[in-house]
Amino acid sequence: MSALTLIKESLLQLFYPHLCAGCGSDALPVSSHLCVKCMHALPLSSFEKQADNPVEKILTGRIEFEKATAQFYFTKHSVFYNTSCMLLNIKATKTWGIS
Repeated sequence: MSALTLIKESLLQLFYPHLCAGCGSDALPVSSHLCVKCMHALPLSSFEKQADNPVEKILTGRIEFEKATAQFYFTKHSVFYNTSCMLLNIKATKTWGIS
């Protein structure tokens, strides 16, 4: 890595820090939006291992599908919920001008 690239990345991190979307920590890889602690705190569903899982039950009769699953539980106080709400709020603000 060249010195100029390192300086550029350091300045970007100083003015626009890359923070964990779950807890706000700055201890995460550049390619990730969640730190290791928050990734391990995600509530995994394991629905892909179940033949007749709750996602399939919800979608049956609404749309045509072969298999359906959810990777995580969407619980109110989970990292996944907080991150999703934050991202949806940002998208709604940009799309519809909601403040």
